[in-house]
Amino acid sequence: MSRALALVIAIALLIASATTALASDFRGSEWGATQEAVKAKEKLALASADDNELVYDVVIGKMAGEVRYKFGPKGFYEALILSKQPHENAMDYIGDYVRLHEIVTRAHGNPIIDETRFSDESKRSDPDAWPDALKSGVMVMEAKWIKPRTTVTLRLGGVGGVIALSADFVSATIKEGSE
Repeated sequence: MSRALALVIAIALLIASATTALASDFRGSEWGATQEAVKAKEKLALASADDNELVYDVVIGKMAGEVRYKFGPKGFYEALILSKQPHENAMDYIGDYVRLHEIVTRAHGNPIIDETRFSDESKRSDPDAWPDALKSGVMVMEAKWIKPRTTVTLRLGGVGGVIALSADFVSATIKEGSE
C-alpha cells in the first residue's frame, strides 16, 4: 500500500512541476503578456522602461547583468540577459558563461547545440591565446536550446576588444513586430 501511495505522490508531483513549468515562459511571465503583467511578476526594481522594453538590473550566479524584456504588438516576445560584469582577466568571462550555461541547462535540459568555434583553429589548442581570441571574435562559445514555446541562445564572444555574454530567450510563436 505504501508503495502505491508513493507512486501516486511521485506522479502528482511530476504533473504539478510540469504544469508549473508550462505556466511561465521567462521569470514567471508568459509570452504575449503586457508590460503591466510582466512588471507585476518581476520581483526586481525597474531600471528603465519605454513602449517596447523593460530593463531590470540583476545578479545571476554572482554575475552582474541586466534583464531586458521586449514587447511588440502582440505583447512580450523576447527576453535578453546581458552581462555587465567587468573582468580584468578575459578568462573570467568563460567562468561566467559556464555558470550561466549550468543555470539554463537546469531549467531547459541539455542544449541541442553546444560548441566553441574558432575562426583561426591554431588558437584552439593554446588556452593562453583564448583571451585575445575572445576579445577579437576569433573564439565564440554558443549553446542553443529549442523548446516548444521558447528558443534560448547563450553566446560568449567579442568584437573590437569588447567581450559580450548574453542569453536570448525568444518566443516560438510571437515574433517581433507581428500583427
